[in-house]
Amino acid sequence: MKESAAAIEVQGASFIPDEQRSGRPRDLFFMFLSANVTQLYVVIGATIMVFGLSMWQAVVVILVANSLMFLMGWFASIGAASGVPTSIITRALFGMRGNKVFGAGVVVVLSTLVTIVNLVIGTQGGLVVAERLGMAPDVATTAIVCGIIVLASTGLAIYGYNMMVKTSGVLTVIIAAAFVLLGFFVFQKVDLASFQPVPTENPVIGFIVALTLCIAMPLSWGSAADFARHIPSTTRRKPIVLAVGLGGMIPLVGLELVGVLAATATDMSEPVTGLMNLVPDWFGTVLVVVIVIGSIMNTVMTIYGGSLAVQAAGVPVSRVVAVTGLGLTAAIGTAYVLFFADSFLNILQLGLTCLGSVAMPLTAIYLVDSVRRKGRYDGVALSDPSQGGPYWHRGGFRLSGICALLGGSVVALLSLNGASYQGPIAALLGGIDMSIVLGGTVAAVLFVALSRQEERATSNKLTERTPQ
Repeated sequence: MKESAAAIEVQGASFIPDEQRSGRPRDLFFMFLSANVTQLYVVIGATIMVFGLSMWQAVVVILVANSLMFLMGWFASIGAASGVPTSIITRALFGMRGNKVFGAGVVVVLSTLVTIVNLVIGTQGGLVVAERLGMAPDVATTAIVCGIIVLASTGLAIYGYNMMVKTSGVLTVIIAAAFVLLGFFVFQKVDLASFQPVPTENPVIGFIVALTLCIAMPLSWGSAADFARHIPSTTRRKPIVLAVGLGGMIPLVGLELVGVLAATATDMSEPVTGLMNLVPDWFGTVLVVVIVIGSIMNTVMTIYGGSLAVQAAGVPVSRVVAVTGLGLTAAIGTAYVLFFADSFLNILQLGLTCLGSVAMPLTAIYLVDSVRRKGRYDGVALSDPSQGGPYWHRGGFRLSGICALLGGSVVALLSLNGASYQGPIAALLGGIDMSIVLGGTVAAVLFVALSRQEERATSNKLTERTPQ
C-alpha cells in the first residue's frame, strides 16, 4: 500500500521488500524533470561559450555530455532490482568497511558540494524576487532568502520519497510551460547570423574543457538508484532507463542551449540579470520563481540521497537526523560562497571539474562492475554487514575497487586544466584537459585488472545469493 505523501518516510538505507514498494518509472521521469530545471544549467551553457566554441560545437558538447543521463538510468534500474540505495550497492565495489570511506563517504561529500551549488543558485534567484517585491538585496535579505530555501529543501527531504513524487508531479506542467516560453523569448533576441566565437589559441582545448564542465552534472545523478529502489523488482529495466534518461536530459539540454543562445545576445556574467534582459518583465518574475522551485527540488533529491549515504557510511543516526545535518552543513558552505567568495563562477568551474575528477572514476568502476554482474546485486546480502558475507571481501575491504578509485582520481586531478589550476599531465598535453577521459579509463582498467582474482574467490558465494 502506498504511504501518504504527508507521512514522514521512516525507511532508511536498508533493503526495501517488494511488498513495500509502490513506485513507478513515470514517477522518476517527473522527479528528474522538475529537479533539473535550475539556473545552474543556463550558467553552464553560457560559460562554455567563453572557450571559443562555435554554435554547432556547443550543441555537440551539450548533447554528448548529457546523454550520460541514460547511464544514470541504468544505475537507477539497479536500485529497483536490488531494493537498496547507491551507497549500499557500492559495498560490492569497496567492501563492507571500505565503502564507509570510498563509497558512501565519497557520496556524502559529493552530495554536500552539489547541494551548496544548488542553494547558491536558488538564493540568487530568490534575491531577484525579493528585489521585485521592494526588498533591498543586502546581507539580511540574502540570509533570509537563503534560510527559507534551506528550510524548504530540508523539510521536503525529511518527508521523503512520496512527498517528492507528489510535489514533482504537480510542478512538472508549470515548469514545462515556463521552459518553453523561456526558449521562445531568448531565441527571438538571438542573431545567429552575426555570431562569432570567442577568439582562442587552441579550439581543441576549449572543446574538451567545455565537455568536462557539461559532463559533471549528469555524473552528479549517479545515485539514481536511491529513488528507483521504491519501484518493484519485477519492473522491466527499459522504462526505468528511459524515464531517468529523458527526465534528466530534456531540461539539461534545453537549459544549457538557452544559456548558449543567451550568451550570444547579452552579458551572462550575472546569469539572472542576463536572462532578465532577454525576457518580458512579467515573465521575468515567473521565470525566477520557477528556477528557485527547480533548485529546491534538485536540493531535496540531493539531500535525500546524501542522507542515505550518511547512514551507509556507518553514522548511527536516523534518516531525518542525517537530512538535517546535511542541510546545516550545506547552509554553512553556502553562506561562505554568498558572503566571502570573490567569484562564484570561478568556484563553480573549479567545483564542477573537481566533482567530475572523483565522480567519473567512481562511475567507471560502478559501470564495469554492474555490467559484469548484468545489473544483479543481492540487496539483502548488501544490507548485512556481518563478516563472511558475499560482499565482505578481504577484511571488509575490496582492494581492487579502492585502488582503482584512488588511481583514477589522482590521474584525473593531475590532468585538470582550470582557471586557477593546471595539473602536470594537462601541461604535458599542451593545456588539454583530459581529466574525465583519463580518470575514468584508468579507474576502469585498474578495476578490471585487479578484480579478476578477487571475483574468482567470491564467485561461488555470489552465485548462491544473487537473485535469478
